[in-house]
Amino acid sequence: MGQPGPWRVLLADQRKSLFHLVKDSRIEIQLSFDPERPPHLIVIPCPKLSKSFDESVRDLPPEAFAGAAVALEATGKGTEPSVEFMHCVQDFLAERGIPEERCAFVANNRRAILPGSSIRILHYDYWLRRMFKDFHKRGLAEFEFREANFRARGRHRPRRFLSFNMTARPWKLLFLLSLLRDGLWDAGYISFGGFAHVDRPMGETLDQVAAELLQTRGFEDLASDVLRFLPSLDAKGKVLFGQIPHTRQGVIRKATDGVRVEEFDLTWFSATTETEMSATKDYVTEKPFKAMLNFHPQVILGNPGALVRLRSFGFQSFSPWIDESYDQETNPRRRFELVYAEVRRLCAADEAEMARLEHELSEILVANARWGLVDMPRKYREVWDPEIVANLLALSPAASELPI
Repeated sequence: MGQPGPWRVLLADQRKSLFHLVKDSRIEIQLSFDPERPPHLIVIPCPKLSKSFDESVRDLPPEAFAGAAVALEATGKGTEPSVEFMHCVQDFLAERGIPEERCAFVANNRRAILPGSSIRILHYDYWLRRMFKDFHKRGLAEFEFREANFRARGRHRPRRFLSFNMTARPWKLLFLLSLLRDGLWDAGYISFGGFAHVDRPMGETLDQVAAELLQTRGFEDLASDVLRFLPSLDAKGKVLFGQIPHTRQGVIRKATDGVRVEEFDLTWFSATTETEMSATKDYVTEKPFKAMLNFHPQVILGNPGALVRLRSFGFQSFSPWIDESYDQETNPRRRFELVYAEVRRLCAADEAEMARLEHELSEILVANARWGLVDMPRKYREVWDPEIVANLLALSPAASELPI
C-alpha cells in the first residue's frame, strides 16, 4: 500500500460510511481532528435526517470547518429530507460559517430533493458497495463456480421460489400472510426473522403488529383479509434456510455479501421483498442483487422503477417472459397485486414450463451474474468510487491547489 494522498477526509462518526468502503490513493482518512493537519472534507452521517447528526460533530471545534467542505451522508436508506431537517442543516452551516456551496448531501434516493437549498445532491449506495466490496478479488472464480452450479440444476426442483424476508416490515408480512392464505407457503423456500427479531421495527405484541398492518395506508383491505393467519406466521418463529449469516448468539446479520445458498439451485425464481415499497422513492438495496448474482429471475416488491434502476446499473430484466408492468405502477397497493399475481402465475406453472422459461432466459441470467460478480466491482473501483470522491473534493477550497 502506498502513502496516503494529499487530501485529508475526517469522518465525524466512525460507524458505517462510504469512506470505509472506498479505497482511493488521493485521500487520507482521519478519525479525529488534528489542528496541525486540518481536514479538507468532513463527512457527517445523517441516517435519520434529524438533529441527531449534531451529535457526530459536537466535539469538533469551529476551526475544523474553516477550510473544509462538508458531506452530509445518508447513503444507507431511501431518504426524503423534510423542511424541518433542512432548517436544521442550514442553521448548522450558518453557525459554523460554511456556505452551502461547500456542502453536499449524499443519498441513494435519486428522487431526494432539498427544499429551499443550494446544497449539491450526489448519489451513492452504501449497501450495494458493501455487497460488492470483495468481489474484485474473487469475482471471476465465484462466477465460474456459480455458473457450474447453474448448469447442473435439475429439471425437477422441490419448490418454485426463494424469498428472503428477515425483518418484519408491513409489505413483507402482508406478502407472507398472503402466501399462507393461498396455500403457497410450501411452494417456496422462505426466510423470516420472526417477531422476536432484534431489528424488528413493528409492535411488541401480535395485537400491535395487527394494528400497524391495519394502518398501512392503502393496504387496509388486504390486512383485514389476511390477519387471521398472523398466529400461524408467529408460530413459525425464526425460519432460516440455507446459510443465511448469523452470529454464534443466533442474532441474524444483514446478508450483504452476495450470499449464496443451496436453495437457489432448488427453485426457479426469486420473490424479492425490498426494504421499502413507496409511491415516490427511487432506489434499490442489495436485496435484488442476490437473485441476479445467483442466476435467478425475479419479481420485486419494492419502489416504482426498481427495474429501471437495476438496468441503469447494467443488468437486464425479464420482460416479456415475466410481466414487469408493475415497475411503472406508482400506487403501492396496485403494484403489490401485480407482483403477487406473477408469483401466483409462476407457482401454478408446471415444471416443464418453468424449465422452458429458464432456458429462454439463460443468456440473460448468465450475463447478469457475470456483470454483477466480475464487471460491476471493477466499475465501482474504476469509475463510480473515483467519481464520488472527485465530486466531494471539488467542493473544498483546496480544490484550486490540490490535484483531484
